[in-house]
Amino acid sequence: MKREPIVTRNFVVCWTLMFFNAMFFFVMFTGMTSYSENGLGLAGASAGLLTSALIVGDLAARMLCASKVDRWGKRRAVAVGMAAAAVVTPLYFVVTEPFALAVVRVVQGFAYGLAGTAINAAVVEGLPASRRGEGIGYFSLSFTISSAIGPFLTLWLLRNGSYESLFVLATVFASVTALLSLLMRDDRAEFASEPKGSRTSVRDFVEPSAVPLSMVGFLFFFAYSGVLTFTSLYGEDIGLEDVATFFFVFISIGTLVSRLFLGRLYDDHGENVALLPFFLVGIFGFFLYAEASEGWHLVVAGVFLGFLMAQLSSVVQSVIVRDAPRSRYSVAISTFNIFLDLSYCIGPMLHGALKDALGFHGNFLLMTVIAVVDLVLYLAVHGARRKGRPTGSARTKGFR
Repeated sequence: MKREPIVTRNFVVCWTLMFFNAMFFFVMFTGMTSYSENGLGLAGASAGLLTSALIVGDLAARMLCASKVDRWGKRRAVAVGMAAAAVVTPLYFVVTEPFALAVVRVVQGFAYGLAGTAINAAVVEGLPASRRGEGIGYFSLSFTISSAIGPFLTLWLLRNGSYESLFVLATVFASVTALLSLLMRDDRAEFASEPKGSRTSVRDFVEPSAVPLSMVGFLFFFAYSGVLTFTSLYGEDIGLEDVATFFFVFISIGTLVSRLFLGRLYDDHGENVALLPFFLVGIFGFFLYAEASEGWHLVVAGVFLGFLMAQLSSVVQSVIVRDAPRSRYSVAISTFNIFLDLSYCIGPMLHGALKDALGFHGNFLLMTVIAVVDLVLYLAVHGARRKGRPTGSARTKGFR
């Protein structure tokens, strides 16, 4: 029996859109703390708040617009959102007052979140149900590659270029995303009018069926946010700063291998086979990271954490879409991303306090414990009830 194709014209267009959209995000997020402290002379707390303004806008977009992108049209949502980002980003050349700059960053984050929600929904709806885990894995490579190139390019420009070059680059990425969105396939049915008299409710931005597994994702990414925030300082603390510089390359290698070769595990065997072994691998990765005393410890820890991060992200998104009504795909994906964004908002602040109280070693050992708790949570809310492949009419409803 011939397998349904994953790589269609629209899949390639959306893959490219997500790559440039994510590059815009990483350039504007990774370089902002340095710009705030060294370019604007802000104190550490103020610099952190200014950096977080981007995430505030992202969260607002996912919460307010997830249920509406189908009515507006996904192509229109991406084009309008990133065109707005391209217009406001050059304001960095003239705006230096912190509050005004924070407003600019909220708009940028809103544009990024709106575009990302629409692109994700377009991809998920276009994937065949029998190959959704594999397809989401391939699609997620766009974010994986940008998460390696974006921060590296930003750090290189900070050392060899100027802050202005970052703003020019971000404007280019936003403009390219807006223009390429015109190539997206869009369904006229997506522009159906909103029912009269409808009221805004929590269900407009949260899909209840997606909440349990989104909580699993939140707990992992909360633990991971400490790694993301403090790896540079941790490397200096344990005398492995040279290896720590490349730590996220090792993360990307693990993620890349997982998404290229392990995406079919979910489609062929179900979520437990695709997740449980990698939970154990990731827990060991956290432990090895906490106990690192030699360079290879960080190398192995990075690859192992990359495995779990990739599997968790792609499998959880596949399952929550599988379990959601077709009309709620956008909201289901947005629910997962809301929980992920919350982990990145809350994580760095709590990790900073824990680091001061427990030290790096104690903090990362605690994150190992949290990873174990996350495994237990997964089993409690989902895994213990699931067996076998994600097939059958009950599991593929809405894909006829």
